[in-house]
Amino acid sequence: MRKLLLMPGYSRTADDYDFMDRFVLYIQFFVDLDQADRQQYLQVSRGVVLQKNQILFNIGDPADSFYCVISGSLNVVIDLTRVHLNTKREMNDIVNRAKIYSCLHNPGVGVDESPYCTSYVVRNLKRFDAFGDVGMLTVDGVRTATVVAVEDTFLLRIEREAFLDCRVFHQSKEIHHKLAFLGRVRVLQHWDRESKLKLCGRMERVLKSYNDIVIAQDDEAQSFYLVQLGECRLVKRYKTSTFVELGTVSSGQYVGSFEVLHGLTHAAFSVLVSSPSAVLYRIDKLDFRHHILRDPVAEELLAVDADELYARMHPESVHRDLTINAQWTKCRESIVAEATPRRQRRAPYLQPFDHSLHPSPLHGAPMISVHAPQHHPSDNVKLKLPMSPSAKPSHARRPSMGQLKTPTSPRHIKPWHAMSADAASQKLYVGQQHWLEVSRQGAFASGNHQV
Repeated sequence: MRKLLLMPGYSRTADDYDFMDRFVLYIQFFVDLDQADRQQYLQVSRGVVLQKNQILFNIGDPADSFYCVISGSLNVVIDLTRVHLNTKREMNDIVNRAKIYSCLHNPGVGVDESPYCTSYVVRNLKRFDAFGDVGMLTVDGVRTATVVAVEDTFLLRIEREAFLDCRVFHQSKEIHHKLAFLGRVRVLQHWDRESKLKLCGRMERVLKSYNDIVIAQDDEAQSFYLVQLGECRLVKRYKTSTFVELGTVSSGQYVGSFEVLHGLTHAAFSVLVSSPSAVLYRIDKLDFRHHILRDPVAEELLAVDADELYARMHPESVHRDLTINAQWTKCRESIVAEATPRRQRRAPYLQPFDHSLHPSPLHGAPMISVHAPQHHPSDNVKLKLPMSPSAKPSHARRPSMGQLKTPTSPRHIKPWHAMSADAASQKLYVGQQHWLEVSRQGAFASGNHQV
């Protein structure tokens, strides 16, 4: 990665960009971006080498680049002499951040609070951390802290113009997707484009996988969720071991409005992901009140859905559903208990004959059952097989009319008996032996005739 970042952009190949794309997935800034957006950032990325104790930039310098740590570490230092503080609260906030950093990284050392100490380390940047975007997004466009290398460090750098161009392109693409999604939400379809754009700025994209908990019952209700892709199920716990599924929500539906409309501070039920993955948009409760509930039409539609959900989760409704489920389970068990003995009293099922016997019946005799009668090929009655018309014997005459059986003559119907698998195998073996013997005799007779 170091070699690729130090070489010019025109020298990189498609394989180089594929490797860089897989590498930057470890950086949180690039995780939520599409591959096309990541490629756009990587094409304008360069490498920066820092020595130990070298300053990358000072507080107040122009914010001209965005950085990602590839190797090494850096300290973020705030110099109070160069920071414009409006209130004492801002001063205390900086000192508290320094105390927290000191407790985590230097336990027992503490922070020097003497009036001569003006610089505080408030953060340590390690591998795969990203920084530098805050200064570029502020009104002044200057650095808000000083960054110093703790050791030899290598950074990925993206200049301000390229970073802002990529960011604007990504944001416009994301806003387009959000607007298209809001057009499919039933309670927001009557909104104009300006109202939807205001709500897009308050929507945070959240990725979940199967069985992840979106909202836990009895937790503090803080967010409203819109389901973009996937499905979620609503589950309510009534007793320690009694869980009832209230329903499911899919793409274009929402959860989290029930608590706000009923004035509840904690979640009334749990929301779990039931699909392999799900994409949701999270909106803070305050933004939900300010942007969505201000619309009377949206509020009325949300209230109707909340009333239906309340009727579904009412204890009487849940008790009725549990009673019906218990009765159905009992009825099903009784039907199975009654049908099982009848099924067992039926004749055992005879498995189909396996023609792939090994060894083959033509080469060896099969295993003969003790209960089946034993036969020998020499004891069988040799039946005359039909021969070809040219070799038809003279004694094979057509029987006379008197010898033919009339339709009214009685027939002797042989009783049908079930045949075991061993008996069927024995019968097949005897028949095949008979056919082989007749074939040998026919071949021997034709040979004598030719002689």
